[in-house]
Amino acid sequence: MKYNAKETFFYKVAQRMQDHGGPLKLVWAKCSGYPSYPALVSDLPSHPPCLITHQPPLLPRPPRDVLRAGEQMQFRSAEKLFLVHFFDSKRSWQWLPRSKMSPFGVDHSLDRIKLLESRRSRLQKSVQRAFERAMKHLGDEGGGGRAPASQR
Repeated sequence: MKYNAKETFFYKVAQRMQDHGGPLKLVWAKCSGYPSYPALVSDLPSHPPCLITHQPPLLPRPPRDVLRAGEQMQFRSAEKLFLVHFFDSKRSWQWLPRSKMSPFGVDHSLDRIKLLESRRSRLQKSVQRAFERAMKHLGDEGGGGRAPASQR
């Protein structure tokens, strides 16, 4: 399967972000009862909420109740939990263990599998829209908001 220049550009940006291993990573995240969705993972101990304001783009701060719930969940969990901000239409927050996450944008085959994970077409469309939001975020992060002119 061939990919156009814009897709190739975004996949290269995703690989670069994953390689650097910074506090904000794009992943496929899975909550029970839902298909996997693209999401940003924030490792709060190394990236406190007051620092989640880098440009571009401005990232929203997690609500206080989400942070408090995370403290309680972490106390009861055997695994380390990470705060995940989904690219769904509601821009939901969730605390998930690493075992519920897969790399995003690094492997074309894995991305295609995740895009088709749901059997219901309505959910597939929702995941596709979230995928497009995540790819736009990659462009904002790695390309100053837009792909180079030669790759548009």
